[in-house]
Amino acid sequence: MSEGDEVQRKGIVVGQVNTDQVEYVHRWWPAKPEELANIRRAVRTWMAPFALGDDAVADLVLAVDEAVANAVEHAYGSDEDGTIELLMWTEARALCVEVIDRGRWKSPSQGATMRGRGIQVMHAMTDSVLIHFDAQGTRVLMRRAFSVGSISDASTSGGLTPVES
Repeated sequence: MSEGDEVQRKGIVVGQVNTDQVEYVHRWWPAKPEELANIRRAVRTWMAPFALGDDAVADLVLAVDEAVANAVEHAYGSDEDGTIELLMWTEARALCVEVIDRGRWKSPSQGATMRGRGIQVMHAMTDSVLIHFDAQGTRVLMRRAFSVGSISDASTSGGLTPVES
C-alpha cells in the first residue's frame, strides 16, 4: 500500500458467495487535471470485485469524474496546491463515494452556457447526490444502490445490478 491510501477489508456476503471485498477506501491526490485518469482508474479498480454491470460502473465513474473535475477546476486558485480526497465505501445494497476538497465553493453559473452540467450529470448517474460547502471546503456525497445477485452469475445477469429509484 502506498502513501495516500487507507484500505480496510472485511469479508462480506453478496448473494450466495462470501468474498473479501474492499469495504472502505480513503485516498487523496493533488488537485491537478492530469490526475483525473488516475482517479477514474482507482474508482474502477475499487468497484471491480463487486461484479457490477458495465453500465453501472461507467455511470459511477462518470459521476465521480464530474465531481473531481469540478473540484480541480473551481476549488483552488491557480496559485494554490490543493488536494482531492475520495472516500469510497459499501453500505447494505449501495456503493457510496464522497469527493472532498478544501477549497472555496463557487456557485454554478445561472446563464446559458455550453458548460456547467456536471452536477446534473452526477444526479443522472447516481441515486442521490448531496453537496455541502462551507469555509472548510466542499463535500459531494454520491450513492448508487444495487440489488443483490450472485457474483458467480455476473457474466449472465450482471451480478449486482442498479436499482431504479
